[in-house]
Amino acid sequence: MRENKIKKITFTALMAAILCIMGPIVIPVGMIPMSFANMAIYLAILLLDKKKAMISVALYLLIGLIGIPVFAGFSAGAGKLFGPTGGYLVGYLVLSFLAGSLLENVKYPGKQ
Repeated sequence: MRENKIKKITFTALMAAILCIMGPIVIPVGMIPMSFANMAIYLAILLLDKKKAMISVALYLLIGLIGIPVFAGFSAGAGKLFGPTGGYLVGYLVLSFLAGSLLENVKYPGKQ
């Protein structure tokens, strides 16, 4: 029982770390750059349930909020989170909830 809980916490933290690694990588398109964070969020949704995917995204946002450069273009801070791209970043939480809700009852290989 305890081993399973530790495994879930570890996967949640690992997905937050993958999101922190892939988030700064961007394709510059206008004012709001396209980030590889979307792909990492979808990977988290596929491997975790929606609650844990939302927790990993929330960890990513908190890490960026405290000043570690994990947002697009290696940026960070409250100015980035509450600036022009802030709605896009907070939308990651909505994305993980909605896509996780859609995949909640779907069985596929690799899902825990």
